[in-house]
Amino acid sequence: MALTFFRRLSPFGAAVALLLAAACKDGVGPDPEVPAKPTFAVPSDALAALDCTANVAGASVSCSPVSGAAAHVQFAAANVASSGGVFGFDASVKNLLVFKLGTTGGSPAEGIQVYLAAGPDASAGTGAVDARNGQARTVEGKQQAFFQYGQVLALNETASQRWEFTVAKKVTAFTFRVYVQAAKMPVVLFDRVVAGNRDLYRVALDGSDLVRMTTHAAEDMNPTSGGGTVVFTSFRNGNAELYSMPLVGGAETRLTTTAAFETEPALNREGTRLAYSYDASGVSKVFVAAANGTGATRAASSSFGFGGAPEASPAWFPGADRLALVGTPNGTADVFDLAAPGAMPSLLRGGESAEVTPAFSPDGKFLSYSSNAPGNAELFVLTLAGGAVTRLTDRAGSDASGTWTPDGRIVYLAYTATGNELRWVNPAGGAGGLILSGGASATPVLRPFAVPF
Repeated sequence: MALTFFRRLSPFGAAVALLLAAACKDGVGPDPEVPAKPTFAVPSDALAALDCTANVAGASVSCSPVSGAAAHVQFAAANVASSGGVFGFDASVKNLLVFKLGTTGGSPAEGIQVYLAAGPDASAGTGAVDARNGQARTVEGKQQAFFQYGQVLALNETASQRWEFTVAKKVTAFTFRVYVQAAKMPVVLFDRVVAGNRDLYRVALDGSDLVRMTTHAAEDMNPTSGGGTVVFTSFRNGNAELYSMPLVGGAETRLTTTAAFETEPALNREGTRLAYSYDASGVSKVFVAAANGTGATRAASSSFGFGGAPEASPAWFPGADRLALVGTPNGTADVFDLAAPGAMPSLLRGGESAEVTPAFSPDGKFLSYSSNAPGNAELFVLTLAGGAVTRLTDRAGSDASGTWTPDGRIVYLAYTATGNELRWVNPAGGAGGLILSGGASATPVLRPFAVPF
């Protein structure tokens, strides 16, 4: 009896099964007949990463940042339209950094790339979704779609292009993840005298995007940067005090309030640690502190040198609480290595000549410095493993105050008969160029500083 009952219902059961299957295909969830797109890891140097949902029926796109990802560019969708199985929108990328995106040396050849890290895959309805335009590259045997923007973008500039996707008829929504990558042109901070007033400026490595950052009537000088912050010395309080401000510009905050002079500040790359020269005893010594200037202590061991031996020019080792500094315990200016605050510094470069303005390379393999051993000041590079020394400059004028760009070039100050110049040189290949030239009324002076990425 029971068997007969089920046999009689079997046609109805089959119909129900078909209806349920159709409902599943039209509902929320992936279509088992359409394989999901391959996924790709978001690189650590991505400028931004976002998860996006496209509403086909409502002709809209919404995106939210991926947790933990950088947010150095703004990605937005506008003019969304869906017709005839094609879903499209204008995808814009806005640069939020002071670095020019899309080039390292002025050419727009590299451009900006927006990659699909996941999707597009249907999230409501069933069927296939595919990128209709754009380009593709092969990554570990998988095809990754991306969109190429040929422009070079300065701070707050935007590039836009049309993205299109082919969408199956039954797809009502789909998702995708994007990330943005681009070459970045180095930026240099420096102080400059214009019409008798010294202020801070920043400039791109090709000499473009020259921006005046401070406008106070008193002298502002010795800029350093890390973690998106600039610290500098200002005489607006009568003596030299340290101030900070955002790298993109904004409010200036006083960090120190002493009767002594605080000069030559140096922020670590992350912007969490500060070193500077401090002359409370009447003789300059290097101190370290938190980025806001609190908790200041002398950098070197108290037994280093003697009371009357000045210290200067602190420079952070990348990614470590380690410093290079200039000390004079041997009677001349020498470069010392301080493994950690409070330790006894060890000699890196010294002798009868003066070795000054040290700077570590971004990979921590080299140290640049200036020396007057040849007669006038020239730039040298020390290989930390092995101790080999390479001379970088050789001309009649002095070359000093080297600072490393994030891509391994050295920016320095060249003293010429017609005025000071900011120049750069590539230690790996010897190539170089002019960034900015000055004269009596507009002269870059003292110490330039290349901003870390």
